[in-house]
Amino acid sequence: QADLSSQLFQQLGLTSTAAASLKQAYQAQANTLATPALLSAYIDTLPPTWIENKGAIVSVILLKKGSDTAAIKAASQSIDKVTFINALELSQQTLAEQRQSAAILLLLAYGLIAALLLIYYRRLSALWMLLIPSTATLGTLSVFTALNMDLTLFTLMGLFLVLGLGMDYVIFLQEMGDDTTTTESAVLLSTLTTLLSFGLLALSTIPVAQAFGTTLLIGNSLNFIAALTYKTIRNRQTI
Repeated sequence: QADLSSQLFQQLGLTSTAAASLKQAYQAQANTLATPALLSAYIDTLPPTWIENKGAIVSVILLKKGSDTAAIKAASQSIDKVTFINALELSQQTLAEQRQSAAILLLLAYGLIAALLLIYYRRLSALWMLLIPSTATLGTLSVFTALNMDLTLFTLMGLFLVLGLGMDYVIFLQEMGDDTTTTESAVLLSTLTTLLSFGLLALSTIPVAQAFGTTLLIGNSLNFIAALTYKTIRNRQTI
């Protein structure tokens, strides 16, 4: 922190003496409470703590970090016209709802793809093709659970892509017929290029990108293994 502040002061053009004086003045204000009299002296430069909404005055009070929010929330419920808002709690609730919606949509996507397979192939055995992406999806979730990794919204977004890629692989293998070697090589190349693009996001320091990349890295690898297993079993049944 000291190095960062020194770099900032240097970029601002402050001399070492002025920077040291500023640091000393800042440290002297540690644990100092801002009294109403002190705040009134800076009233012109402070951000507003109230707004006017439809003729009513709405005041805003920011709580000190580390405050007993549970007690404050309980107390606010017994006071008329006082509302306690926990921004972090609201964000977590919103993300939880979005994860639930994404999970429902993922199941819906599986259902629609199953219906499409039945319409196109006109036989129940076509539903076995769904085993490839579903195995990859369940395998990815199992790895995340085993490694105690968080299942975020972007993990579920990655699973949509895992579903699409898994279906692409198994359809290629299903439709190409006897040209097994060429098809498997194409699927392998497709898998490798996907892992080298999306999969490298797993090395990112950004949590969102890392979750998405890790999902694709695990899920698409399982897609490839499951697709080849499906093709091998299908060939043996044909023989």
